[in-house]
Amino acid sequence: SDGKIIYVSAPTITQVNNYVESIKKYNIEPDLIQSGTKNELFKFFITSDGITEINREINKVNNIDPNNDNIINLISNNSDGLFKVIKIENRTILELNTKKVDTLIRKKLEPKFIPEIILIDECTQYSQPELQILNYLAEKFNIKIILSGDSLQKGIAFYADSQAFKDLDLWQSTRLNISIRSANNQKNNKCPPSLRKRTL
Repeated sequence: SDGKIIYVSAPTITQVNNYVESIKKYNIEPDLIQSGTKNELFKFFITSDGITEINREINKVNNIDPNNDNIINLISNNSDGLFKVIKIENRTILELNTKKVDTLIRKKLEPKFIPEIILIDECTQYSQPELQILNYLAEKFNIKIILSGDSLQKGIAFYADSQAFKDLDLWQSTRLNISIRSANNQKNNKCPPSLRKRTL
């Protein structure tokens, strides 16, 4: 890791701990590893009041009926809101109010503690608005974010044909043509040993 701080995140504490143990095998110094669940990751950057406001705003946009122009206009015309909703052809796009995010960031973030890399497992447990906020924080603090997950696995607000990972500044790795699990028949019968996902 060349002295870089790495933040490891996953939905549950058990998953976080397993993830941390797995990357320790690469001789990363324990002092350089920070970790936490999704909520803890956001709390690292955002104030408590800011978290409350973000959750409230995300609930609004997650419940939008894309066919209800009155609701879309109501959110879009709120200049102090966290998101603006834009309709382009048949798509409903969320535009993040980055100036608003800046007001929610913790003032006492010490640069030496800001991670240079964030590893996120089970990224389908993040909704599109949450990913947009993280994407902006990554740009603002020059952080590389590495997401892992199964796009065919249902998450909070993501499924195979959703827009959750679109309109984000990211590179996507090659998709495997099989689903790999650590405790099913695919592990033993359909997957070569080099691709097996081992239980931690």
